[in-house]
Amino acid sequence: MIPKEYLNWQAFAAFMAVYILSVVILVSIPILAQRISEWSPAPVEVDFAEERKRRLKELKLGKKRRRA
Repeated sequence: MIPKEYLNWQAFAAFMAVYILSVVILVSIPILAQRISEWSPAPVEVDFAEERKRRLKELKLGKKRRRA
């Protein structure tokens, strides 16, 4: 027979609750990650050469305006 001091049902219940919650969280993380990736829009392609030309043009215009 197990001594009565070791039968702490509240501690056992708390441990089981934490254990079950951790399993539920660990199982749901990949599922949620997949669903979130499905919601996100497709990545936008950026033409860096065009963007650079546009910024240089803006900088040159800004310098000309300061001189005038």
